Amino acid sequence: MKVYSSRLTTSRNRGHFLRTTSISFIRASWVAVSRIGTGSLNRVSGTSGEHAVNMTDGSIRADKECRHCRPGGWIECQELDVDARTDDSSFPPDSWIRTWCENQELAAQKAGLTLRISGESLRRQMKSAGFTNIVVREFKIPIGAWPEDRKMRNIGAYQLVAMLEGLESLTLRLWTKYLDWSTTEIEVALAKVKGEFKRRDVHSYWPL
Repeated sequence: MKVYSSRLTTSRNRGHFLRTTSISFIRASWVAVSRIGTGSLNRVSGTSGEHAVNMTDGSIRADKECRHCRPGGWIECQELDVDARTDDSSFPPDSWIRTWCENQELAAQKAGLTLRISGESLRRQMKSAGFTNIVVREFKIPIGAWPEDRKMRNIGAYQLVAMLEGLESLTLRLWTKYLDWSTTEIEVALAKVKGEFKRRDVHSYWPL
């Protein structure tokens, strides 16, 4: 989903951060930056505009070491919910994609984090932080070249490559440290996850 919100309206806000969960688990340090009218928050890139990103618990926080955007300024958050879905119940019974998503979140919670986020939760956090005029737009990122629409099919093909090439790096640390899986067990499981991602009859997507 994309969440847009405008200006801070309360004097108690001295700075705003989007603390998000990165699927890469690369943690950015807090960075104080200058006062700007607009900003874009991204869960992977680190910092942008007048905001800083820390890969932790998915909440927007204020901090006295960073200044907020000036009145009338806007920020944009783009967040992917690590909860693969289908709209046509095309996941097979005992889906390995679903198992992977559930294990990812279970391990993340044991690490004190979360990989789950929604537009409504961001809306509440924005409002609580003092932002107004909040707009939430939700999208779907297909995984694989199954969509009929050409543009979405190309997006899905790119996303499939990203998942096939990055699945191990997204999984190994979490499952070995927090779920006590062996690397051999993970390799076997991920081969099944990848096989399911490749299936044209499984119409999976990520909520964005």
